[in-house]
Amino acid sequence: MRSLLDADPLDLSILDLLVRVAGTDTPPETLYHYTDFHGLKGIIESHSLRATFSRTLNDSTEQRHGEEFVRRALQEMVDHDLRDKIAAGMKDRPDRYRSFVTCFCSDPNLLSMWRAYAYRGGGYCLGFDSSELRNLVNEQPSKHKRQQFNWLFQIVYEPETRLRDSLQELTRLIEQDPTLPLSFAVARILAGKIKHESFKEEHEWRIIVHDPTFEEMQFREGHNNIIPYIDLRRQPGDGERLLPLRKVVCGPTLRNDDESLEIVNWMLAKHGYNGVAIERCEIPYRL
Repeated sequence: MRSLLDADPLDLSILDLLVRVAGTDTPPETLYHYTDFHGLKGIIESHSLRATFSRTLNDSTEQRHGEEFVRRALQEMVDHDLRDKIAAGMKDRPDRYRSFVTCFCSDPNLLSMWRAYAYRGGGYCLGFDSSELRNLVNEQPSKHKRQQFNWLFQIVYEPETRLRDSLQELTRLIEQDPTLPLSFAVARILAGKIKHESFKEEHEWRIIVHDPTFEEMQFREGHNNIIPYIDLRRQPGDGERLLPLRKVVCGPTLRNDDESLEIVNWMLAKHGYNGVAIERCEIPYRL
């Protein structure tokens, strides 16, 4: 892929479309990550957030659902003789596009999220400063550093209305040069904004890191597979190592006493996270 220094007007138009669609979502002041005790402990000890290979997440259609929608939409908008070229450009080849994601929610009080991601309510909801999360995204190494294909964006559950105009614009750019790989790289990134409507109650935002190197990847055991992931952290030399953690909400099924909150505060303070607000979840749920 050419650098921006060598980009022609068509390249720049495609990248401009990507920035306008994927790079300008405005998140709420705080974004939340639901996790269990081991997740909380790992995050504050390592000062990193784990970004997981998108196709091993709990949505079995992850990425493919979005790519299939984008492929169909693009094909419907072009003349018949270009449809095969679009199919070839969007062909599912793992070596052509690997996205690693960290998931957040805009709401810290969703019972479904506590049940699904925080040990049935016995975990924690971590609130991060969203503006600082954007900075964290931009600090990640990338093989495509000049294009900076790493993003923090809002998930779309109704792409027919939310992305239609953008895909029409991308179609016009593809028609100018249907062999340009950059067009389909952008199409796949836009597809990463799309999830099945069954997940819309999650109100998801996510960090996406495009195509990290094998050197950055680590691997852990899943329930029935191997799960690749990378760690997102501030880069050496930046001085500040800490993540922008601003709040910890303790789950509804944890012990509801002052000692429990104090112990969480001790854990945070040990690793440098002083002044983080610690709250109890007010949902009246118990096992």
